[in-house]
Amino acid sequence: MLTGALAAAAGMTLAVVLPWPQVALLAFLLVGFGLANTVPMLFNAAGNQHDMPSNLAISAMTTLGYAGILSGPALIGFISQWLSLSGAFLLIALLLLAVAASARRVAR
Repeated sequence: MLTGALAAAAGMTLAVVLPWPQVALLAFLLVGFGLANTVPMLFNAAGNQHDMPSNLAISAMTTLGYAGILSGPALIGFISQWLSLSGAFLLIALLLLAVAASARRVAR
């Protein structure tokens, strides 16, 4: 999870910083490869935790995932009006670094 989140953050940063469309395509490919295992790892961690029943934890994870899918693009649009689209993508890269920082806690 640590490596994937770092790869996704690097890909998002490269997509913003480098001005060539071909590089942006490869950068977003890096984001996809970096995040491809994140959701299965989070579902695994939710199923293995002992704070609440597994069926409720998986339901909560699914609800949060759908909420992110629905609200994420609108939030990115709102932030891009406030900063810029590049700024919004860099904020996503910072949030991915936060995911990387929390990877050890998820693995427990």
